[in-house]
Formats: sequence, structure tokens, C-alpha cells
Amino acid sequence: VAVNTGSLSLCDKVDRDPPMTKCYMLIAAKQNDPTICDQVPQTNDPQAYLKIDCLWEVAMKNNNKAACEAMGSQRISRMFIGEMSRQTCLTRLESGQAATGSLT
Repeated sequence: VAVNTGSLSLCDKVDRDPPMTKCYMLIAAKQNDPTICDQVPQTNDPQAYLKIDCLWEVAMKNNNKAACEAMGSQRISRMFIGEMSRQTCLTRLESGQAATGSLT
């Protein structure tokens, strides 16, 4: 319901960190709004999504170079995706690999 309605306040009602942070990420991607990624809650759960995951998803789902640029100097590695950074994000968009680089 939260993703379909775009309600971030409903995301906050999810009681586990991984699905709660994914909720933010999915809304940001659906609305093509990388600024929503600034609101992804930080958590100690290693399975939760991070701000950089959110920016990556917005970029890949919407071919949004601004989301890549918003990653700044952040860099992480994810299974099946590989390195997630501003440069790899821009490279994927330029090569037309955006659709295959999504987390969802």
C-alpha cells in the first residue's frame, strides 16, 4: 500500500528494517525522485537497503543520471550487481544496461 500510494509515513510503520528501507527505495524509484533517498533510515541491519542502493535503483529504473551523480564518492559492492558507484552507474546508463542493473 505504501509504495502504491507513495506514502513514506506508511513505510515507517514496517517493523523490520530490510522491508522498511526497501519501501523507501521503491517509492523513490517509482516517483523517479532521488531526493527521497536522503530519507532512507540508517540501520545496523546488514540486509537493509542504504541510500546508495536507493540512488542506484532510481538511476537504473528511470535512466536518471542525476541519481548517479548524487552518489558522490560513495562506493559499495553488491552480489549480482558488483560495484555500485557514481562511475559504474553512469557507465551502465550510457551502455544501455540500466534495466539489467536493478536491485528489484
